[in-house]
Amino acid sequence: MASDTLPPDATAADLASQVGSLALNDDINLIEPYRRHIAQLLSQVSGVDQSIISPAIQWTSGLDKGDLIIAVPAMRIKGGKPTELAERFANEVGLWDI
Repeated sequence: MASDTLPPDATAADLASQVGSLALNDDINLIEPYRRHIAQLLSQVSGVDQSIISPAIQWTSGLDKGDLIIAVPAMRIKGGKPTELAERFANEVGLWDI
């Protein structure tokens, strides 16, 4: 996969193959392809532009909490409870299956 974005139905293996093809050095952030893919998926299910979602995806405070996190209120969605929106997005994207 040579493009900057992955298809919406990309699998974890697709992401790993994209990251695996990069030469390792200090200038490359290996998490960035995952961040872009997550932003793309969340944009599709939420209707929020990727330019708002992408910077809202942040590193966690410790690896025991995962690699990346997004505060749903940072997506600027009006009229929904963040907990309910997060659960709906996770179910629609299939995050529980990863």
